[in-house]
Amino acid sequence: GDDGSEKRPGSNRPSNVLLVRVSRIRYPVTLDALHTIMSRYGFVERIVMFDKGTGLQVLVQFPHSGAAVGAYEGLDLMEM
Repeated sequence: GDDGSEKRPGSNRPSNVLLVRVSRIRYPVTLDALHTIMSRYGFVERIVMFDKGTGLQVLVQFPHSGAAVGAYEGLDLMEM
């Protein structure tokens, strides 16, 4: 959104689910590694990793939107 937080489509509230697009992969991306990285921002309820042919994407669900916003702000455009 305009204030730097991601909003749910059709809503003015941030979501507790983060969509992560992984590009320029240099090392194998595992659920354990993603869980370790995302856990720095809060308890991770669920992680789903998938490849739709356009690159690796990951859905990360936190219990509340504050953790998702923190992860977004802390990791957006970061190389890992």
